[in-house]
Amino acid sequence: ACQADIMFLMDSSGSIQDTGQNNYQLMKNFIKMLVDRLDIGQDKVRIALTIFSTNANVEFDYQRYSDKPGLNNAIDNAAYIGGETYTSRGFRLYLDRLSQVTAGNRPNVRDVIILITDGNTTSIDRGVLASTLNEVKRRDTAVLGVGIGSVDRNEMMMIVTPPFTQNYVNVDDFTALVNVLDNVILGTGCSGSNPPPGPQPGN
Repeated sequence: ACQADIMFLMDSSGSIQDTGQNNYQLMKNFIKMLVDRLDIGQDKVRIALTIFSTNANVEFDYQRYSDKPGLNNAIDNAAYIGGETYTSRGFRLYLDRLSQVTAGNRPNVRDVIILITDGNTTSIDRGVLASTLNEVKRRDTAVLGVGIGSVDRNEMMMIVTPPFTQNYVNVDDFTALVNVLDNVILGTGCSGSNPPPGPQPGN
């Protein structure tokens, strides 16, 4: 069985719903589809979810849920925040809380962060983001990126673990997230236990 501690880092800033009230739910559906493709269990793949905007919140840590129904319900319950985009604050929560054994993080298991965002961090956060990412990468944590719309490629190159073309995908809009499921699953290093189809966008 594949073992990984995977944290989804989901953008919850104001721009998410600028182009559609259902966009935030489409992001959550995408995460649920990824979870459905992974082999979830206490000794297999563990999942945590953090959302960020002006502030960041840990919705649940790695030890909270070890079954897909529980995870899916908790993902659906993640509330939309709005506000500005401070990407560094999501990564800081990983370092301060979710990288710890008390959060269910396993020291000898690969850590993966999957960032899902439709924009760039606010200008005053760029320097903080760079230094925070240096700390994350010193832990050998893999960072994957899913960009939606016009996301700054240079910023994502700073965020994502090389090789960039393997660990970053971009889609035109929220409805196209379903098209990059395979790419993201490959990036986690876990082939997944369930093939598609999973829940469909909008459900």
